[in-house]
Amino acid sequence: MSFAQIDTTYLEGLKGLGHYREGKKEGHWTLFYLTNQKQSEGIYKNGLPEGHWINWYKNGRKYYEGNHYNGKKEGKWIMWDSLGRVIREESFSSDIRTGGFKAWQYDKDEFVIGTFKNGTTEGPWEWRAIATGMLKLKGEFKNGIRNGMFIFYYPNEQIESKGMFKDGKEEGEHVWYNKDGTIYAIENYKNGQVIR
Repeated sequence: MSFAQIDTTYLEGLKGLGHYREGKKEGHWTLFYLTNQKQSEGIYKNGLPEGHWINWYKNGRKYYEGNHYNGKKEGKWIMWDSLGRVIREESFSSDIRTGGFKAWQYDKDEFVIGTFKNGTTEGPWEWRAIATGMLKLKGEFKNGIRNGMFIFYYPNEQIESKGMFKDGKEEGEHVWYNKDGTIYAIENYKNGQVIR
């Protein structure tokens, strides 16, 4: 039951500093890049990550942060890009996404907000422009599949198109609009197929 020596072996381009108990990682551990910059830090219990963990990029900025329970992600996790901007906030239960989800895609000027249930998208989701907060798209999901009204928007939040989905397929009337709000196309769908 005694602790082994500190491990300084190099694994996958990293070196670790921590203890083993009966061949399993135990207690506080820090992993380093070969440049000696911290890569991750947290606690192991019986060989599995436990409690609060933080990971860093090679430039020293945080990469992600969150909690483990019995080696699985639990509760809120946050991820950053290498410039230090938040790119994701999400919740886990036993390693499965569940609850609120937010993501920032700066290259697309897009902010996404929605909910996961048992690892799949569920309920209302929205895509907005980061710079202005204006809606780009909103829609409903059920069991990870489009199910309900989906509305796409022009940059001024004027509706570009809208239509219902059922089990991931277009259903009923779908309408497309010009930027001035006038209708330029209408299609009717049944089970994903256009009705002629």
